[in-house]
Amino acid sequence: MMASRQPQILYVDARALQDDNYRFRGVGQHSAAILQAIRRFPWPEGRPRIVAVVDPFLAPLAPVHDLLFDEATNLKRARKADGPGWFISLSPMTHDPMKVSGFLLDPDLYRICLFYDLIPLDFPERYLMNPGARSDYLVALAWLRRFDAFASISEFSAQAVIARTGVDPARVFVSNVAVRSELLPRQGDSDIPHDRRRHIVVAGGGDPRKNPECALAAHAASAVLRRQGVSISVFGAYPEPMRDELRTRYRQAGGRPQDLTFHAHLSDEALRALYQSSLVTIVPSRAEGFSIPIVESSAASTPVLASDVGAHPELARDPAWRFGPDDVDALRGQLERLVEDPAAWDGLRRAQADLWQGYTVEAVGQRFMEGVLARVPEPVTTATRPGSPAIQRGARPRIAVLSPLPPAQSGVADYTAMTLAPLKAVAELHVFTPTADARWEEGWASLQPVAAAEFSAIRFDATISVVGNSDHHVEIVDYLLENGGGCIAHDARMINFYYLLRGVPQAMQLASDEMGRPVDQGELTRWLHNQRELPTLFLSEVARASEPLMVHSPTTANEIARLYGKTPRLLPFAQYRRSLLNRLKRADRDRARKALGIPADRVVLVTFGLVSEDKAPLELIWALNMLRSWGVDAELVFCGRNQHMKAQLGALANQLGLVPFVRTFDTAIDDATYDNYLVAADIGVQLRTYQMGGLSGALNDCISAALPSIANAHLAEAMQAPDFVKRVPDGLSSLLIAEAALGILSESERGQRPVAEARAFAETRSPAGYCQALLGHLDIDIDVKAAMVAAGQG
Repeated sequence: MMASRQPQILYVDARALQDDNYRFRGVGQHSAAILQAIRRFPWPEGRPRIVAVVDPFLAPLAPVHDLLFDEATNLKRARKADGPGWFISLSPMTHDPMKVSGFLLDPDLYRICLFYDLIPLDFPERYLMNPGARSDYLVALAWLRRFDAFASISEFSAQAVIARTGVDPARVFVSNVAVRSELLPRQGDSDIPHDRRRHIVVAGGGDPRKNPECALAAHAASAVLRRQGVSISVFGAYPEPMRDELRTRYRQAGGRPQDLTFHAHLSDEALRALYQSSLVTIVPSRAEGFSIPIVESSAASTPVLASDVGAHPELARDPAWRFGPDDVDALRGQLERLVEDPAAWDGLRRAQADLWQGYTVEAVGQRFMEGVLARVPEPVTTATRPGSPAIQRGARPRIAVLSPLPPAQSGVADYTAMTLAPLKAVAELHVFTPTADARWEEGWASLQPVAAAEFSAIRFDATISVVGNSDHHVEIVDYLLENGGGCIAHDARMINFYYLLRGVPQAMQLASDEMGRPVDQGELTRWLHNQRELPTLFLSEVARASEPLMVHSPTTANEIARLYGKTPRLLPFAQYRRSLLNRLKRADRDRARKALGIPADRVVLVTFGLVSEDKAPLELIWALNMLRSWGVDAELVFCGRNQHMKAQLGALANQLGLVPFVRTFDTAIDDATYDNYLVAADIGVQLRTYQMGGLSGALNDCISAALPSIANAHLAEAMQAPDFVKRVPDGLSSLLIAEAALGILSESERGQRPVAEARAFAETRSPAGYCQALLGHLDIDIDVKAAMVAAGQG
């Protein structure tokens, strides 16, 4: 294992601090104390960065806990660029270890857990009542062996984990649990004398193993306590039905209803006052890995009677003042002696008075840091470092890709299939897709549905979710948000995805979260139909879940960093279609036009891709109208499925008398027809009504075919398009689009294309180069081109 005595980063499994069952109870309080100790420790080289590894499907960290971390993320494994690191699990037995398996299986990390107890194994009928619960618990128990150090809360728990898991005892130490500083003695405190303490307090809780029944029965059976006027109270979260049951049992045992009270949700100040005024604190549990009420009572200068179980003997050290959890008579005798014999009471109080001093936040934090540092192994040399999973296996890296695939009618599907093809030469590529009839490719290791990714037994070196703004990505986004991993975000905004696919309520909630104010449906709908006014990207969930997050546009990267405080990695937008540069002779153009039924001399403008409002199709029809009014025999082709704007385009074309000169398609365009239009066209036109760094695969196709084109300035710059793409202002004008078309027609002989410029551009946008950059962002160091040559693909 490669570890460091001085880590640069600490990854913390913080799910226990997101879970209402734990975050403000014992586990959460202990976790917070340990994190405070880590922050306060005098690290020789400066405090490491503390990163909370969270589950996006649990509640956010509370503000008081958020302050303990420098960052919160949905990482699934360590970032190698962060340097030497440690991993700390705050509660290894309460949340699914598979969610953090990338950390637990990483030999480069020093892996530490805060260990509490294995009480569910002693009471399976209570905690492990069904096969699912038993299975989950045993799985978590098996994963414990992956930790390098165990900070146990007691010697009792330390021995339990050693006995049950067989871990090396040298890996286990005792840190104990700290009492909250608000409950410690204060200057000026004065002890309340014995004769003014007329009630007993019982440490309870909603869990039956807290066993308040024993204490209540002992009190109810004592005529001495009744005669002395000593009442009893129980603190802990008891719902009213449980209180009623305890009252009934108390009354049946001889107790008077007026002598029993319950306390719930006490503030620290109220709890401290309750301890200080009590004659004695009873801790009657059937099992405990530690017992913070014993320490809290000591800090309040109140003696404790504790059951003789678990870790209690480590805290309540005199066996004469302990009792069996079912021994009502023994407890009754102890209580009667303490109430009738002030000297015995004072002797027990003094014997326990200094107990709390070993359990302050500072003392427990010091033991934790000493125990952890004492068990850090010496760093291994680079030559013997195990390295990545792939290196350990002596094999190519295993990479999982989640993406739509052909024949899905999706530009992202085509893009993934073509641009990631070089990975087959360097990696064991496992593809997970929502496309039911996806085409198998030679060289893939497997092809499975997206649903199989979460349950795959394969340990991947990297996982890449390919995310877009359409219905092809619903399962993929679900996987990403739950499991994290790398992400290639194809779209600069996701409003369509959330509005149309998640539903208006969820879209409104996300918009409100991102804007920091309420967003109503009317405002949301206006943004949907006029996305140039969109003030946010609807990418916060994707950005939070992704590590790394990769985008194709520097503009998009800057916007994401500005809005969400996370800087994505940049991937060059690759040319992914088969090159047409060898099909651009005059004869090729004539054949393509004949196949498409286009007159030889007609000027053909083509816009590629699915027809949608944000691609300004109506402005293009108006531009066509202007060209024809200027005497240009022009035709406009929408080379993509026109599913949602058929009526609008048809009505405008009919109004302007352009129906014979506007082509649209009701169905998807096959590859052969698409290529024919790229060859036959005179001018390509690709527009976007929004300016967020969004890219265009269709403009990429035009560039790869050396087709002189028109694009709005923002899109052209986001694509870093070559000069043969004419820029028009982002405030789209049909007149300026028509004038740009005239400019292209006047600058070169029709049919002549800038092949040399297109070829030079293609050199910088190859799929191999794209994959090389991708692997770099995934911390996988392989020369793609060399591997392709070795595999006969170069």
